[in-house]
Amino acid sequence: MENIEINKYPLLKGDKELEPILNDIGRKELIILGLKTNADNLIKKIQKNCHHKNEQNNTSEHRYKPTFVETILDSKTCLDCGHVEERPKGRRWEICYHCWGQMKYVRIEPGQGGRTFHYECTNCKHEETHT
Repeated sequence: MENIEINKYPLLKGDKELEPILNDIGRKELIILGLKTNADNLIKKIQKNCHHKNEQNNTSEHRYKPTFVETILDSKTCLDCGHVEERPKGRRWEICYHCWGQMKYVRIEPGQGGRTFHYECTNCKHEETHT
């Protein structure tokens, strides 16, 4: 069935055979919407109770210079329940993009007209800098 606006066309709007069919479709669409909502709520409940011990890391590669490619952790997917956990919000010097550990300030390096701040992940020891 095409997506036609029935109310625009007088012959379609008043048709005695078409109107009950369209009403039946509308009722069934509401039932399906309710069932989908119930299924989504049940999936969320199951995922909330899952321990997420069987996770797959979803990574991507980022090229910063022609010779430097870095692999970062974008999300984790539980292979048991399908829950997807996205990388926490934060800058590279706040959240480690390799393991999502907390970054801690290590030192400051003075430079010409500026300075470079050095950070280290408390979990995997990955180092990050920013100016």
